[in-house]
Amino acid sequence: MTTSTVSEVVPSQQRALKVLLAVGALWYLGSYLVVALARIAYPYDLEWMEGGMLEHVARVLRGQSLYVPPSIEFTPYIYSPLYYYVAAPFAKLLGLRLLALRMVSLIASIGVLGLIAALAHVGSSSRLGALVAAGIFAALFERSGAFFDLARVDSLALFFVLLAIKMLLASERRDVAGGVLLAAAFFTKQSALLVAVPVAAARTWSLRGPRRFQCVTSFLVLAAAGSVSLHLLTKGWSTYYMFSLPASHAWAREFWVKFWFADLVSVVPVALAALVIRFACTPIVPAMSLVEGAAVLGSLFESWFSRLHIFGAANVLMPAYACLAWQAGVVLDCMRRPEAPPAGRRFFGWACLAQLAILWFAAWKEVPTAADRAAGAALVARLAAIPGPVLISCHPHLARLAGKAAYAHQMALVDVMRGQPREVADALRTDIRRRLETREFAAVVVDVDQDWLPVDRSASYIRTQPLFAGQPAVFWTKAGWVVRPRDIYERRPE
Repeated sequence: MTTSTVSEVVPSQQRALKVLLAVGALWYLGSYLVVALARIAYPYDLEWMEGGMLEHVARVLRGQSLYVPPSIEFTPYIYSPLYYYVAAPFAKLLGLRLLALRMVSLIASIGVLGLIAALAHVGSSSRLGALVAAGIFAALFERSGAFFDLARVDSLALFFVLLAIKMLLASERRDVAGGVLLAAAFFTKQSALLVAVPVAAARTWSLRGPRRFQCVTSFLVLAAAGSVSLHLLTKGWSTYYMFSLPASHAWAREFWVKFWFADLVSVVPVALAALVIRFACTPIVPAMSLVEGAAVLGSLFESWFSRLHIFGAANVLMPAYACLAWQAGVVLDCMRRPEAPPAGRRFFGWACLAQLAILWFAAWKEVPTAADRAAGAALVARLAAIPGPVLISCHPHLARLAGKAAYAHQMALVDVMRGQPREVADALRTDIRRRLETREFAAVVVDVDQDWLPVDRSASYIRTQPLFAGQPAVFWTKAGWVVRPRDIYERRPE
């Protein structure tokens, strides 16, 4: 082959690679948006805790406190409160339904994708790295539990963190805004503290003069003042739910190591390699700033620490995946510069294409079917026909749709009953046992796993209606713990 022929083939291969990378990234971005829009108005739980989130927003709209003594009427999740207050205006406008909460998460997730692209685009004239960075994160939708668009706190918290980082990296004049956004992330999901603290500290260390304290001061003042105010207003219950209770839970010790291999190495090997390249400080790839390094390492630690929580699901991987996708985009753009070695340019581009291929998922499986909707409507009609209150601990939203009172979510109750102090847990357990033994509820709807109920249900209730008989594939949740209602138990005749 002649020299001229080689010189023609190489640019041709590079153009083909560029097109393939762009198409792959756009495929995942489009797939996520199609899935999110296709299921945003689904009136039932896509993930089993969504209905409980709606009850938190209902309390905000009624002007009630979120952090109250635990009871079967209402027990809050172990999250900080900002998401519920952000979602409340949407619920006021769109109605108290899951659509309103999912709208918040969808907007936040689109913001996250845009911020990942913007962070990857810094210092480069090419937009390919930015597009691939956002595409890699979109491709991680399924590996993150398909949580991006759910009525959960994760996307909003991540949006605040990434926006703060973008502001801090863009200009020293935005340090106060950066600190405010870090505090907002903390008040959306308190585990964001594991990113906010190192980022604010790194900002203070990297600057000189009085301006160095603007970010850390605004963050600490807001976080501390807000936490103390909540503590006083709720008579200490906010501190119990946000800090004491999660700290008392057991650890999932297998994730000390499993996180690094099962969640990272086997899922995002190329993105991890990009992170190693960034820390290697090669002439082609610029070294990270102190703030950028703190953000990336803090996000990895946040995901690892959260995964170690006994019920830490795949959604906690979102911060780590977002920062790894960002780093992959930065390295891809650096490797495409003229001064980069030709072998390095080709290798990392094909590696990014392989990374996208590894993350392929069947997007359509994340969307509920018409049969799911019909099954949900039939179940709500059956519940509405039962005279009296119905306890649906896994899906309180179904009771609301049936025109009945909604009670506390099972996850919130279990968090209290497995935590400390024991006197709070025992009081809740005793109250639930008493109310079930006295047959206070006309019916109890149980899911596939109801071992948490601290009572012999058969003594007070009898199984009367198996649900979804002959329908093995309908009405299962699409994300997180895959469950669905299994049976209706009604009061045992005296």
